[in-house]
Amino acid sequence: MKKLVLFGLCGVFLVATVPMALVTAASNAPAAPKLPAFTRNVTLKLWDWGASNKAVIAAFNKDYPNIKVEWANVGAGPDEYNKLLTALKAGTGAPDIAAIEYGFLPSFIAFGGLVDLAKYGANNYKNLYPDWAWRQVSPEGSAVYGIPGDQGPLALVYREDL
Repeated sequence: MKKLVLFGLCGVFLVATVPMALVTAASNAPAAPKLPAFTRNVTLKLWDWGASNKAVIAAFNKDYPNIKVEWANVGAGPDEYNKLLTALKAGTGAPDIAAIEYGFLPSFIAFGGLVDLAKYGANNYKNLYPDWAWRQVSPEGSAVYGIPGDQGPLALVYREDL
């Protein structure tokens, strides 16, 4: 069975886009990691609903010309997840990388369709994320099933005159 490298909006983010995900307002923010040179030509298929990732993908493709990321918007939420599970069960048609929200991640972990990124050094980035976000992608604390990419900012707006 083909397994996915996982990322998600409101969830986890592709390891290749970690440099963009690490941008913070803090002046003492750590430098974004630079991936090692990759000399073999490879094309990675990415399923995601976020059109804003096009700029990130274009920048990545420019920086790593041997790795081509092809983006497809296959919908979001249950529509995407049903397509994804169907492709994983069939053993064909699944992307290499997919966006999955935190709340849906446990079902994909249980299904066994995700790559454990710990063996590729994902735990090296743990200190760059809030503990609660990292626990979403590494529920047992050792295996890592994605890289957090969105911590879901929240604001409360109210009218004082009411």
